[in-house]
Amino acid sequence: MTTPNDVLRLQGDYRIETRPNGQLVIDVSGGALVGGNGSVTILGNLDVKGVTTQIETTNSSIKDNTITLNSGEAGSLSGKVTAGTSGIKIARGYTSPYSNTLDNDAIAAFIEWNDNAVWNGTGLLGEVKGQFEFRVGPINGSQTKFSAIKVNAIRIDEASASTIGASNAPRLNIFGKENKFAVISVSGTDGYESRVIDDDDIPNRKFVMDKIMTGGTAASIVDGNSYVTIFEAGYNAPVSEIVGVLGASSPPSVPITYPVTDGTVVFRISESIVEFKGIQFIDNTIKPVGLNTNLVLSTNTASSAIVLANTTLFSSKDVPVPGPGQIGFYNDTPGAGGTGLYYVSSSTTGTVTSDEVVSIRRSLIYSLIF
Repeated sequence: MTTPNDVLRLQGDYRIETRPNGQLVIDVSGGALVGGNGSVTILGNLDVKGVTTQIETTNSSIKDNTITLNSGEAGSLSGKVTAGTSGIKIARGYTSPYSNTLDNDAIAAFIEWNDNAVWNGTGLLGEVKGQFEFRVGPINGSQTKFSAIKVNAIRIDEASASTIGASNAPRLNIFGKENKFAVISVSGTDGYESRVIDDDDIPNRKFVMDKIMTGGTAASIVDGNSYVTIFEAGYNAPVSEIVGVLGASSPPSVPITYPVTDGTVVFRISESIVEFKGIQFIDNTIKPVGLNTNLVLSTNTASSAIVLANTTLFSSKDVPVPGPGQIGFYNDTPGAGGTGLYYVSSSTTGTVTSDEVVSIRRSLIYSLIF
């Protein structure tokens, strides 16, 4: 900085005083009254006391690291904002039907700290007083319109954020009890659901509904190592079926591929077969799933299995092998008994007998002969 040509050096304090409500003008414009390239430099602190302070420049450059608003506020040790809010107002002129007063608050933009706002915190905070607000118009006024905030990322304070579950991970609370009926919306976007392709993308309702209707990862319900999934013929499998699996060796990869090779298939439903673990329903036929496996029809103690229909035995010539205390029936070529209905009986001691059930006619003939 160059040394001025004229220097006024005083031995004590110096005061310039005008008439009441007067004006003091320091003109470095070179006589242009407005504009010019002159400057005023103050070497020391500047303390301005008044109702308003107005600075008119094209661009202002402030080299302070921190600007304190509401400084000197009288209150408790923790401080307070007597006016209720403190922040920055961005003038936007005026517009109809509001007052034509310059910098009208009805359309001005504000970035303010609202000391009167109370919100229900999360985690360690509980109920919290005060919040930052971005708005257009007076606070709590009929013309208030809260403004959008354009950013690329949001971060949270892990030390005070809510943590839930075994992971103890910090959580971002979007609405809270103050907005109990609010929803997150992507309204205005074009085809948002078609761009949800990354594993960490947040889906909207249409994405979920589309996946449920068209297949894909939403066609499976997975819980740990167990799951229910849908395979669609021509899409992800040669046949269409619904499969339920328990106890796989590890959580399945999504989407689940056909065929199922890990875990226990507890049910399988297709167009032609309904299968539960160990048994199949094929049209009007009930049969075991495994080969050489007995089909057991059982009841509770002191009760019976009742068949309310005609019963037919097909000629299979496969002789049953009953266990101790059991009787097996089978159909074969009629012999001396004339029925073709044979039995194999095994006593509780293991003695096995086999014969043909005799018809009434032949039993009468045999009784006359013998």
